Amino acid sequence: MTLSKWLLVTLLLPVSLSWAKNLDDVTQSLISDIQQAKRMLEKEQAAITQQQNKLVDAVHEQVADISRLRAEAAAATRQQDDQLLDIKQLTERLREWQSQANYQQQVLLDLQQVINPNTSFNQANGFSATQSLTQLNEYIAAQRDSLYPSPNVRQLVLANGDVVDAQMLQLGPVTWFNYADQAISGLVDNSSVLPSVSQVFSETQQTEIENIFAGKPGVLRFDPTLDQLIKIDHHQETIADHLKKGGTWAIPILFFALIALLIGLIKASTLLRLPKLQPMFGNRLSLIQRKGDTQQELARLQTELKDAQRELVSIALEHSVSQQRDDQLFAYLMNYRHSLERGIGAIALVASISPLLGLLGTVSGMIDTFRMMTLFGAGDPAAVSGGISEALVTTELGLIVAIPALIIHALLNRLVKSRLITLESEAIQLSQLDDKPTNTNTLNEKAA
Repeated sequence: MTLSKWLLVTLLLPVSLSWAKNLDDVTQSLISDIQQAKRMLEKEQAAITQQQNKLVDAVHEQVADISRLRAEAAAATRQQDDQLLDIKQLTERLREWQSQANYQQQVLLDLQQVINPNTSFNQANGFSATQSLTQLNEYIAAQRDSLYPSPNVRQLVLANGDVVDAQMLQLGPVTWFNYADQAISGLVDNSSVLPSVSQVFSETQQTEIENIFAGKPGVLRFDPTLDQLIKIDHHQETIADHLKKGGTWAIPILFFALIALLIGLIKASTLLRLPKLQPMFGNRLSLIQRKGDTQQELARLQTELKDAQRELVSIALEHSVSQQRDDQLFAYLMNYRHSLERGIGAIALVASISPLLGLLGTVSGMIDTFRMMTLFGAGDPAAVSGGISEALVTTELGLIVAIPALIIHALLNRLVKSRLITLESEAIQLSQLDDKPTNTNTLNEKAA
């Protein structure tokens, strides 16, 4: 066996040596290939890195270009907005200038009508601002000259419609007159075609005007509102005229007002004529309770009291049993409350009904007004407003009646409650007295 092994080893040894040599060659070849591949890989990586750097630079340039373009776009947008804003402002300014020019033109046209009402100026027939300004200066000069007036004789329409020649004195928009034939003077209304009498002065004021027209010193009186206050004064109405505007519905309102007034006066007179309640009544009852001789002390107290307090003590003397005494005291207080509150509820009823009647009258008046508007139209605002004002008169009357009625009811009710609260507290103290049956007649005789 040993020999065989050696023979086998001898045969395989050359083969092994050859294989080992080939293995080294292969290894060296592989190492060479790996190194060559590594060099090629490094070369490729370097090329890739260089290409990547170029791409990064290009991206950075593109980002910079985008930022620059965005800034340019923002600047262009701002410039466009500024231009649009400037155009809008210029348009608005032109509109304002045009409005001012139209207003000034209208003022000049109105002035032309004031200076010369017989002519009309417009764009078609040759309106000229220069011409208007010339007339404006002339008008201003005339007004300046009017500040130094002198009396003159002009036609005047009197209150009775007669047209007479009267002395007039004009100072600005205010004109005074003096008509010596009828010895009257006053203010003139220049709103109509011919001047008319607006207000006639009193004798004292007439003397002042006559002095001025005669060249003497005097005091001129006029309405600073240019006859507006005079018109208001002429339209002043009396209470009777105002009530007549309420129509039929004002009658029941006034009727209820009269009822509330009469009841209020009667109840106030009744409550004020009641005797004053005895002060310190509760303390005296406490003393009587502590003394023990209740009936005699109550009889003595009865002679000093009046009205309801006397009746309460009388009930306490007549009933010694507490339950009966309490019932009688309660019954008397209820009857007394009813007598005091009688009629006060009617005042509250009037306060509630009056506004409703006024509202009903207003609704009825408004229905009539709208019916007239349906038939004849609403072309005259004065007629419509006059009808509405007349319709509201009933509401006004209702509130005028209701508010004092509520006040009267509250005052009377307060007086009644104050008196009843005092009497109820005294009745409670009387009900708490000890039951001590005695001869009531004897006590009453002693009290008498």
